[in-house]
Amino acid sequence: MREKNIASVESFTKEQLQDILKFHLLGEKVYTYNFNDGKLPSITDYGQYLITSVTNVNGVSSYIVNRQGKVLQQNIELGNGIIHVIDNVLEPTELTLAKLLEQDPEYSIFTEALKATGLFNKLNTQAVANGDTLWYTVIAEKNKTYLDSGIVDFAALKTKYSKSGNPTSPTDGLYLYMAYHILPDIKFLADIVTATSHETLAPLEVLTNKFINNKVLINDDSYTTINGLVHEPGVELDIATSDRSAINGVLHHAMGGIAIKERKPFAVYWDLCATQPELTRLSAIYGKKTYLFDYGDGNTFKDLKWEKAV
Repeated sequence: MREKNIASVESFTKEQLQDILKFHLLGEKVYTYNFNDGKLPSITDYGQYLITSVTNVNGVSSYIVNRQGKVLQQNIELGNGIIHVIDNVLEPTELTLAKLLEQDPEYSIFTEALKATGLFNKLNTQAVANGDTLWYTVIAEKNKTYLDSGIVDFAALKTKYSKSGNPTSPTDGLYLYMAYHILPDIKFLADIVTATSHETLAPLEVLTNKFINNKVLINDDSYTTINGLVHEPGVELDIATSDRSAINGVLHHAMGGIAIKERKPFAVYWDLCATQPELTRLSAIYGKKTYLFDYGDGNTFKDLKWEKAV
């Protein structure tokens, strides 16, 4: 606190001291073996999560809490809990996700798009439903990413995606594009890599995830078509500048463009008879001719009953 010209506890009000203490308190025992590269399993009494990581300096590894304090002593057992001694006072964030983005000029195009779609307001509140905080995760793109793809400003982004002329409409392309960057839960990097896909605010659209060579890749997908294997390279999340906490969620930095993928349908053919040995042994017939099935008036299967049908 001396960095902020705060010399002693007398410089704080009672309420400020209470908030500082609450941010350092967890409602359960959390030993260092529960620390991982992400948020701790329980929330602080202040109402925000703490994140932990490990650094290695000159061959010595240390736990770091919230990228602010190094653990000097760990797992000190007491009658009603445990203590971890750190070398700094942890400071809670005071910004919403919307304000966290707005204060960073590198996210100006992304922020303007949030405002145009109305999603800025959603990310600017600490909403509570049924007593539970509504958390969000934002995977945002900086201006450089847009410039690299030929989008020089928000107007160009709107022209590319907004086709209805009303970006606030949930069916508008720009609204869906921005909603695709928002997850309806709080997910730090450690949470992201533990699942293969994540729901977004864009209806029926998910982000996929892979962890390869210590890189977190979004939408790195491979699939098979009638023309062979297709690989779509993913977008890397910058580990160093991600996991930025807000009072209503967490912000990650995508190092490339993320957009909803359009999948065109294609025919899939299979041979039902290939699984029946009685038919495959009929070498004079099997594989020699195509037999078309006549569905008739649509009532062909009306009297069939399937065993163990669901």
